[in-house]
Amino acid sequence: MSMEILDEFGITPRKVMSRIGEWTDSEFVNFFAAYRKSRLEESMVTASEAGSTDIFPDSVSGSIPMQLIKKLGLYANRIHIHDPIIDLDLQFQSKDTHFENLMRHASAEDRLQEFRTLFVDRAERFLWLRPLIDSEIVIVVPSQLMLPSREAGEIYQNDFYGPKGQLDKGEIKKPSLELPEGLAKFVNDNLKITNASIGKNGTQYFDGELRPSRTIAIRFADNAEPMVFCLGDTSVNSGDTESQSISMFFPLDSKDAPVDVPTFENWVLGESQRYIRDRLDRLSRDIYLASQSNAAFLTTTPSSRDLATVSFESEKAPDSEQIKTLIELDLPYFAGMKIIDIAKARQEEAAFHNFRVAFDDVVRTLKATPADERNQRVQEITRDLIVNPMAQIDKRMKSLHRDVFIDSSLLVGALVSTIFTAGSNLLVLASAGAITATGIKAGDSYKKSKSKEDDIKSEQSFFYWKAAKNARKK
Repeated sequence: MSMEILDEFGITPRKVMSRIGEWTDSEFVNFFAAYRKSRLEESMVTASEAGSTDIFPDSVSGSIPMQLIKKLGLYANRIHIHDPIIDLDLQFQSKDTHFENLMRHASAEDRLQEFRTLFVDRAERFLWLRPLIDSEIVIVVPSQLMLPSREAGEIYQNDFYGPKGQLDKGEIKKPSLELPEGLAKFVNDNLKITNASIGKNGTQYFDGELRPSRTIAIRFADNAEPMVFCLGDTSVNSGDTESQSISMFFPLDSKDAPVDVPTFENWVLGESQRYIRDRLDRLSRDIYLASQSNAAFLTTTPSSRDLATVSFESEKAPDSEQIKTLIELDLPYFAGMKIIDIAKARQEEAAFHNFRVAFDDVVRTLKATPADERNQRVQEITRDLIVNPMAQIDKRMKSLHRDVFIDSSLLVGALVSTIFTAGSNLLVLASAGAITATGIKAGDSYKKSKSKEDDIKSEQSFFYWKAAKNARKK
């Protein structure tokens, strides 16, 4: 469904820029509304078959690099990705309220043009994956729709802080968050809260002792996915009781704006807890969806790995050694492979299965390999599983094609000879008999060549040989 909506709006690989280059805000709103509606009508994930290797990524680690998706496509049965179009929808909603956007572009038209550029880049990369998406090798998951999100530009009750605490359900009280002992220790040891500054060139983070200020950045020690928070001044606009409104003023470009210290301390505590809740909610969602699809949870973010360990007692995925080894391998001709080549090679399901089994077998030998010999053994896997077998497949395919050519030439030659030596009176009869005999021989030749071809396809590395076929011609 995700690709069908893009098709309906004329968003295709070669026409992304020309199609949306002049889109207005309302056209983006219509597109995202239609896209979100179609995604809400679908199942979030489906469980894989027993024995499959599926991948589900950590959303905090960002989108999986395209080259990694291509490599995973050589081994994993299915690769889930978080829907990049939903991410664009969320960014579109906040383009006129996000502080960095406002500081970078005062003009609404400039912000819209910047978003158009971002949309084109993300959509083109998304469409690049289409052969794998259409083949259901890459599964696009609208995971973002599982969690409630704050409306862009809206002010919520718990955004208000004062010297006595935070406004919560009509009461002012100290921000609080109860965590299990192990998780609380990890958070206290690894959470970083620093002063920050938002400017036209982006956000700067200032490590060192935290001082009262209007802007702070919160993240874990690995610096993954920081969140920036700004403390504003609140005022009630004049007017009668029914028409009164509340305004918040954020002096972003004023470093010396006075800050009430108790209010600042409550604000830092409350926003830190919001950050922790957000990270835990996203991690919990990702691990839940991974378990629902029987997929291995993939993360490159140390804080996500550690949070999963202390929060959910997440165990090491059974296929992590295979995935780790696959990523380490310097695969021949991989750089020249195209997504469409891998998608077509995956149509040979038996060959793909044979390659996976062979890969699993050689990876198991790594467990008994000393650490100082691992790198050498990894490279030997490339030689033993791919390079040498591919050379043998080349040799056998050339021999098969040569035999087919010789058989075809002999059959055509026999038919022509029979026709021209049978005499004019027996021309029709002789030709019919020759054609029948030749057809029998042709059938036998086809069966023989088909049997040989099937034998070649059963080779453990035939799948990789086919995936790399076009890349080797370059």
